[in-house]
Amino acid sequence: MKRIIYVFMTLMLMFGLCSCGESSNPQTKENSPTSKIIYDSEIATVDFIKVSDSVLEGMFDIYLKVENKSTEKFTMYLNDVSINGTMVEVGSGVPCDVLSGKNRTHGFFGKLENIGIASTSEIKEISFSIWLRDSSMNEIETTEQLTIEL
Repeated sequence: MKRIIYVFMTLMLMFGLCSCGESSNPQTKENSPTSKIIYDSEIATVDFIKVSDSVLEGMFDIYLKVENKSTEKFTMYLNDVSINGTMVEVGSGVPCDVLSGKNRTHGFFGKLENIGIASTSEIKEISFSIWLRDSSMNEIETTEQLTIEL
C-alpha cells in the first residue's frame, strides 16, 4: 500500500512540475487578449476570448465564453471552422455543456500544421458557425458563419 501511495505521489509531483514548466514557456503567445461578443440571441451570447499557442507543441487553442439565456441545458459545438481560409478540424477534451442561466469559458484545439503555419501569431482570420444542441442532439440554434479578424 505504501508503494502505491509513493508511486501516486511521485506521479502527481511530476505532473505538477511539468505543468509549471509548460505554462511558463516564453513561446506561448496570444493573438487577442480581450473578449469580444461575436454572437448574441435570445438563447445564447458567445464571446471570443482569444486564440493562443497551446502548451502542446504544434497545437492552437481557441477560447470562447458562452452564456446560456434559455431555460434548458445545451451543448455548443463549432462547425465549418477555417483559419486563414483553410478548413480545419477542431476538437475539445470535453463537451461544452452549459446549464440554463449559466456561462462557461471553453477551449477548442487543433493542429497548426493543418493550416500550414508555425504559430498562432500568423493567424489573421478565424471563421466558424456555432451549433447549439439539446441533450438529444436536436438543433436549438445554428448561427451563420461568424468571422473574427485578428
